[in-house]
Amino acid sequence: SIKASGVQIYAIQFGNAGTDQQTLMKQIASSDKAPYYWYAPTAADLSTAFNTIANTLSQLRVSK
Repeated sequence: SIKASGVQIYAIQFGNAGTDQQTLMKQIASSDKAPYYWYAPTAADLSTAFNTIANTLSQLRVSK
């Protein structure tokens, strides 16, 4: 219900490709594509995912 209210949800999966967990993480995220869902099989991929999400978030602007 949080996603339906417009909250953007980012999910990063570290390892375990092709599992039920991967399906669940894609469903949790706002989209099953980057920048909302990331599959990170290695530590380097995990770092890339966090950096990309951080860059995406830094471009957001709060308005009233």
